[in-house]
Amino acid sequence: MEPVQEMPNPFVIVAVFAATLLVVRLFTTLIHELGHGFFGLLLLKGNFDIYIGSYGDPDRGMHFKIGRIKLHIVYAPFSTEKGVFRPESQNTTPLKDFLVTLGGPLASLTTGALYLYLALTMPLPEIMKMSFYILTGSSLLDFWYNIKPGTDSVTLHDGSFVYNDGYMLKYRWEQMFKKEE
Repeated sequence: MEPVQEMPNPFVIVAVFAATLLVVRLFTTLIHELGHGFFGLLLLKGNFDIYIGSYGDPDRGMHFKIGRIKLHIVYAPFSTEKGVFRPESQNTTPLKDFLVTLGGPLASLTTGALYLYLALTMPLPEIMKMSFYILTGSSLLDFWYNIKPGTDSVTLHDGSFVYNDGYMLKYRWEQMFKKEE
């Protein structure tokens, strides 16, 4: 006779689901922006600001400096402000800008695929698998939202504005292959 598997407590499932949702956007946004930061460290010389939970507000939240990266984190799980990567002004090329911009969506796609792989292949408790599926969904939605060019700009804390990664990738691609007139 096979042992009967005990069903997890539904209150535990709801609690884990709610806790995962409260931190998942913070976490997937952090991974996305660190993707930009990783390529920035490889390709650019200057310092960078990474904002999580705000669009460039240096006065709110917690602040950490790690090497050339200054990280600003505002925990606001219900905010529409997700994050932004801001390199200091410097001389660069359209190819370097393209690769740094691509770093964010690539980090989202890679981590989403990794979460899915772990959920499908590792012998994990169902509650952890559920968390990995939520992280997978959030990461892949983050990738999709950022890779498709959007024409709506986002106004940053300082009054300047930016477009999403897809729009900037398209713009940088056109810059790289623009014919000299």
